[in-house]
Amino acid sequence: EIYTLSLHDALPIYPDLFNWLTSVFTHADYWHWFGNMLYLWIFGSILEDRFGPWKFLGLFLLCGFAATGFHWGLVDMAQNYLNLPETVKLQSTIGASGAIAGLMGMAMARFYQARVLLVIKVTPTLWTRRYIPIWVFCTYTVLWDIWGFFTGDQIAHLTHIGGFLGGLAVAPFLHLRKESREEAHMEMGQLCRESRAFQPAIQEFQEVLKINPGNTPAHEQLGFCFLGLHRPDKTADTYREQARVRFEEALELYLKEGKFNEATLLFERLMKFFDVKEFQGKIPVLLNAQQPSDGMAQAVLTSDPAERRRI
Repeated sequence: EIYTLSLHDALPIYPDLFNWLTSVFTHADYWHWFGNMLYLWIFGSILEDRFGPWKFLGLFLLCGFAATGFHWGLVDMAQNYLNLPETVKLQSTIGASGAIAGLMGMAMARFYQARVLLVIKVTPTLWTRRYIPIWVFCTYTVLWDIWGFFTGDQIAHLTHIGGFLGGLAVAPFLHLRKESREEAHMEMGQLCRESRAFQPAIQEFQEVLKINPGNTPAHEQLGFCFLGLHRPDKTADTYREQARVRFEEALELYLKEGKFNEATLLFERLMKFFDVKEFQGKIPVLLNAQQPSDGMAQAVLTSDPAERRRI
């Protein structure tokens, strides 16, 4: 049977609490779902890694509630006071885009110096890559939604704007700004190290340690930067010893954090540059951290190549 529904019959439709929750997980088609999942992967993954799964889920739902509430609140005001077309109220609020826009707001607050990689099609056969600041990307997205609201394209742009504002509103209560400075220096240091600009990289990682002396990856990265500056032909070169000290600090922090596999893997890399005896104090701790039957740990922690191959 086919049922007809007039515009008058469709109004007013206000979501209840259950609708607000389920609309975040409902999509119009596969392309709608795919686009949202792509943005969720880009912005959600960096936040979920730092918040943990349950806190991240709570923030995701909170942004979804804010997005839907913002949409329906403003649409109701527009209907009653601005006399906008009633078709605006029929815009679909299904989909995760409002909640994801909230994640974008939190990501911009936390990683305000980060850059977003865009792949741009210049000609039918030529593509180019450009990095733009995340705040430029988010500002453009919000302005596009503001413009789109007045075009009548049947997209719930207010949901995107509401979610983004909700993410920005909750960000100050998560104490993100201090952590974002730490991560911004960390990212810049890694970029410098990849470019073999070791001195600027060292400055960036040292800034990280000023903010958080217990940042284990920063100690590890500093060690590799000092190794990159090491020149064996120079008798007064102290970079190798500085690297060893940093690596020792990183190993100790890994062990305190219970990250035994990371410590063992780092030690394995260090055996290309150092002798086992130079880390004598760490060897018993590493051995005790692994199961006695763990051949990898035993192989890593022996300086005899033949014995390593046998294990």
